[in-house]
Amino acid sequence: MKNISFLFISFLILLSSCGKKNTFILEGKLDDLTSDSLVLYYIEPVYKLDTLILKKGVFKQKFNADSISLFYIILDNQEKIPVIVESGGKIQIKGNNRLYVIKGKGENKLMGETLLTLKKREVMNLPMKAQVDTFIKNNPRSYANVFLIDRFYAHDSTPDYKHIIELIQSLNGNVQDTRYLTDLLAKAKEQKGDENKYINLFNEPDKDGKTIDFRDLKNKYVLVSFWASWDAKSMEEQDSIATIVKQMKKEPFTAISVSLDMDKDAWTEIISKRDTTQWKQVCGFKGWKGNIARQIGLNKLPTNILVAKDKSIIDNDISSQTILNRIRNLIKQDKEKEKSK
Repeated sequence: MKNISFLFISFLILLSSCGKKNTFILEGKLDDLTSDSLVLYYIEPVYKLDTLILKKGVFKQKFNADSISLFYIILDNQEKIPVIVESGGKIQIKGNNRLYVIKGKGENKLMGETLLTLKKREVMNLPMKAQVDTFIKNNPRSYANVFLIDRFYAHDSTPDYKHIIELIQSLNGNVQDTRYLTDLLAKAKEQKGDENKYINLFNEPDKDGKTIDFRDLKNKYVLVSFWASWDAKSMEEQDSIATIVKQMKKEPFTAISVSLDMDKDAWTEIISKRDTTQWKQVCGFKGWKGNIARQIGLNKLPTNILVAKDKSIIDNDISSQTILNRIRNLIKQDKEKEKSK
């Protein structure tokens, strides 16, 4: 009987230790936030959104860590804190939405130290990419590379796709095989040497499921604006577009807002509340993997591209402040050409 009791207790201890081993703990305190919840944006093993609840800036959450997961905590100013969920790990984050410190074990410890080093270089106005390249070269097995390549290369205003390919291919197979880097590598290979002069295919669904096609927009200049309900800056850009659309109502111009949302309810709720019914709103709920986003090599939000009547791209990243004058000048040139015929 004693032997049976001993075996049972041993079994419970074993179960308890296994449970701890497969658990990851995220905790910390962030000051000066404007909300009591933050978005978690997963990039591995699948693209998805989740929520982190805070109480007076304090948070603690456990995650299942049977396999590696990678996500960002998106702060209220759109600053992104990277988190690597690994078995038996723990990460502690303290600071605010301008400056924070990451402490942890294993991969998160390495990530925290690296980000701190890069932050110091930024403050001192020193180049950071060389430091990033050195880290990647010395740590090819680290999942921190996924975040570093994303932040310093994929979201550069003019991505160096050749270098991105070289960096990804230098990594260990397990890191290369993450969903995000697999998709980025495919996009980099597509974009290398391609100037993306035309929108070759555009067919995205609106809120009623109707497909919006460029063929329905003949003889019009089209502003394609990329945004997401979870990105505050790009939502502000949508308000600017409302003003532009109103002023250009009688001109050969229209706008299409392409959302990178993956949650249909969140997207539908936002567009129903805002002044966005005057132009077309579409979303395929595929995030950065959407057809049009991949086609133009989209790498940041917000992004506005201006498309000519023949569907060639006039401007790849035009600001809302210059859109109105740009379109008016184009229409004026068209009228002058017509008169000269």
